Amino acid sequence: MVEFIGNVNATQDNMLLLAESVKVFWQPSQPDTANTADTNRIRQIVAMDNVEYTAGERHAYADKAVYTTADDILILTGREAKLLTGTSWVTGTKITLFRKQDRVLVESDGKARVQALFNPEDNPADQ
Repeated sequence: MVEFIGNVNATQDNMLLLAESVKVFWQPSQPDTANTADTNRIRQIVAMDNVEYTAGERHAYADKAVYTTADDILILTGREAKLLTGTSWVTGTKITLFRKQDRVLVESDGKARVQALFNPEDNPADQ
């Protein structure tokens, strides 16, 4: 595991992740790959505090983000996690982005409702 602290800026392909701290967890090294810095060995990325995520037209804000490479899932949590696509947005305490399936699940903690605004001009299929 490697931890970065203080105004962290992490990028991978078209994904940008900003946070106060980011931990990168690696797959265990195999004997033939022990000396390589292959990004395919990244198992999980955990970002904490003032998290901002951008991928294409999607922007998200949360207190914590956990990205798991094996299933390409990003989980955003916090008091009011928010995901924006164009002028459309959703908020909840937990937002799960199933990136391979281009699907989003928004959940609440039971105390506050999930909120959303959908603008028909912001068709994610067009992006």
